[in-house]
Amino acid sequence: SKKINIVGINSSLSISTDKVNTFNLNKFKRLIKVVKEIKENISNEITHVYISSNLNFFGIFEILLFLLLTFKKSRKIYLHPHLRFNYNFIIKFVLKLYNNITLISLDRNHANKSNFFYLPNTNFFEKKPNLNKDFSKFKMLFISNLYSFKGIIELIDIATFIKNDIDFRLDIIGDQGDIKFSDLNILIKKNNLESNIYLHGPIFNMSMKHNFFQNSNLVIYPTRLD
Repeated sequence: SKKINIVGINSSLSISTDKVNTFNLNKFKRLIKVVKEIKENISNEITHVYISSNLNFFGIFEILLFLLLTFKKSRKIYLHPHLRFNYNFIIKFVLKLYNNITLISLDRNHANKSNFFYLPNTNFFEKKPNLNKDFSKFKMLFISNLYSFKGIIELIDIATFIKNDIDFRLDIIGDQGDIKFSDLNILIKKNNLESNIYLHGPIFNMSMKHNFFQNSNLVIYPTRLD
């Protein structure tokens, strides 16, 4: 059997999603540390590189920097953009410059394009689904970071529309994005949904996430882009 050596480097410069579009001294120090890690781990035996980043200004800068550092060092590069996937001229330029890049996208419109790998934004669990759910209260689950393009405001509108006809509970799991917890709480209180909607913030424990999935009657994700 062939031995596979995998090195994982956390290239994120932000400590939370609400810091994504900001830049400060700590991020610059973090960038220097990440570059050192990459240079220390690059060797002539490297075969595959996986890069995941946002496609904002800092994200594109980060991607281009990592591509330069790994240039001619790997046979295959996988680029996996996060959040809004804008197939702009920079990405097109990168794909032409590096013919060994595969762009991973959750947009089904890119499914049949060359140099693209369509990867649906989905969770898979080995455990068997719970077939004995309690339907006395209809339980809905939204699990994603709080960005307006993911339809979180529309979801509150839906909850407001059905609250007098359906006894439901909506659990929201995810960190702040362009929508803050405080803003969402104001909206929940304004529509008298305090007994229906529960904000849990980010949950990283997979067992806890699995329990939410298992106990939900409906997983809802009214995104406009993903």
